[in-house]
Amino acid sequence: MRFHPVCSLLGALCLFVVALPSSADITVGRRAYSDKDFAKAFSEFTESANQGGALAKRYLASMYFLGQGTAKDEAHGSKLAHECAEAGDGQCLLMYATSNLVGSGVPVNYAEARLWARRAIASADAEVRAPAGLILAQAYLRDPANAYLVDGKPNMEKYDALAHRTVAQRAEQVEALDALAASAASGFVPARQLLSAVLFEQSGTGTAEKIISLLTGIKDLPATYQRFLTISQQVAQLGPTRAAPKLVIDCMPVAALTAASHASRARTNRPPECKDFKVLKFLGPTPLDTVTWLPLKQPLIANSYPLTGTWSEDWSVTACGVVSTVKINFDVDGMGGANWASELE
Repeated sequence: MRFHPVCSLLGALCLFVVALPSSADITVGRRAYSDKDFAKAFSEFTESANQGGALAKRYLASMYFLGQGTAKDEAHGSKLAHECAEAGDGQCLLMYATSNLVGSGVPVNYAEARLWARRAIASADAEVRAPAGLILAQAYLRDPANAYLVDGKPNMEKYDALAHRTVAQRAEQVEALDALAASAASGFVPARQLLSAVLFEQSGTGTAEKIISLLTGIKDLPATYQRFLTISQQVAQLGPTRAAPKLVIDCMPVAALTAASHASRARTNRPPECKDFKVLKFLGPTPLDTVTWLPLKQPLIANSYPLTGTWSEDWSVTACGVVSTVKINFDVDGMGGANWASELE
C-alpha cells in the first residue's frame, strides 16, 4: 500500500489514498484487500501487526482511518501510524505527520507535525518527500504563533513582533518555505497551488511569472488559484515590477487618486464624474536599496521575500483621458510585502 496524504489547502481534511501493497509476507491480506474483502484483509494485517510487523501496522492504520473492515477509529489509526513511524517507515512518518497537522486521532500539534514531516523528508522513501514538504510548510503557516490574526482580526502588536524578527529567528520559516518550493518543483500539485498563494503576497522580481509557471497546466484549477493565475498574467503583461500581484492591486486606488488629481489640474473640461482609470504599463523598478533577503535557497522562491529595503517604480497610467507617470515608493514591511506612497513624476 502507498498512502499519500492530500491535505486541503483551505481546510483541515485529509484523505489517505490507498494503493496495493507488494510485500510477500502479507500476500493474503493484499489479495483480500484487492478483492475488497476488507474484513479478511483486516484480520490478516492484524495478525501480522501483532507479531510486530511494521508494514502490517501501516496497512492497518490506514484501514482504521478509513473504516475498512473495522469501525473507523482515527485514534487507533494514529497510534499504529506512530508505532510504524518510529520504526522508520516513510509512509507512516507521512501519515503521522498529517495526523498531527489536521488533528486526526490526536490533538493538532504543529511542532509534532513539523518533526515527523522532517523525518519523512529525510527517509529513504522518495515518494513521501513531496507531500512531506507540503505538510512541513502547512504546519508552519497554520501555526497561530506565526500569524498576526487573532480571532480573525489583525493584532498590530503581534504583526510588529513578527515583522521585526531577525534572520536567525526565522529559521523555521526558511525551512518551511524552502520545503514547500522543493515540493512544488517536483510537480506536486497541492504544493504548486500553495506556493502560488504564498508568492501572490511576496515581492520579488518575477513573482508573477513564477505564479504563472506554477499554475499553468493544472487541470480543474480551483477558483481561488484561477484568480491568482489571471491576476498574475495581467500583471506580467504590464511589464517589469518588483511588487507582488496583491501589492499591485492594493496600490491601484492610490495610483488612481494621484492620476485623477493630475487630470483635474490638466483639464478644465473633464466630466464631473470621471471614473476611468487604467494602468498602461510598468516602466521598471529601481534597484532595491539597503535590502536584506530572507535566505531562501530553492530557485522557485529565492529572492522573493525581502526583509528590509526600499525601491520605487514608475507606472504609466491614464485617468480621465490624461496620461500620467505615477511614481510608487515602496518600503519593505518585513512580512514579504511593502508599505507604499505615490507621487507624480
